[in-house]
Amino acid sequence: MRIAWTPPQQLTGLGWSAAREGMTAFWRNGAGPMLIILFVLGYGLNTRHNDFPTLFHPDERSKIKQIQGKEYNYHHPLLLLKASKLTAQGKTKRAADALRGGRRASAWLAAAAVCALAWIAYTMGGLLAGWLTGLMCTLCGSLVIYAHYLKEDTALVFGLAMAFAALAWRGRSPSLWQAALVGAGAALAASAKYVGAIVALWTLPILLIPSGSPG
Repeated sequence: MRIAWTPPQQLTGLGWSAAREGMTAFWRNGAGPMLIILFVLGYGLNTRHNDFPTLFHPDERSKIKQIQGKEYNYHHPLLLLKASKLTAQGKTKRAADALRGGRRASAWLAAAAVCALAWIAYTMGGLLAGWLTGLMCTLCGSLVIYAHYLKEDTALVFGLAMAFAALAWRGRSPSLWQAALVGAGAALAASAKYVGAIVALWTLPILLIPSGSPG
């Protein structure tokens, strides 16, 4: 059975009471607990047995040096490296700590991407669709493998998922606020990998579509 989603359309112009009402419905419908469970499950799976040596992937050593504050080589944008420093809480003097922070950042970025995709499915098909999408994405072998490494792939998936989520929200309640979120999602994708900048090429035409247009 599909459970109706109550989007917080009133966020623009009507203040906190409308926003609180939308969030209350979000939690009452079970979507909030679903996202928390999926994130915890995904993060736990992505960090399980992720203490293997850096010899397993040649790119990790150069990323460790960049996380430690040495010069960036800009082979990729800096979203993952900045997230790694944040996750390590500044404790990056030891290579092992920098590696641990980077792999954990990759793990939570993957888990957050799954939550965004599950939220999209929930808004379009109800709670069951959200659960099925979230569980299938969480158990996706390729995503789990990439989430174990200090690599930008999960950051790119995260940026794409956030852009898709913003587009899904804008499709239900178009406004300048939702358009700004779409732009932020595209920026996240571009800051993960340079190829992520392609997202802007197809989000811009969508943003130019009048809010009342069908489809």
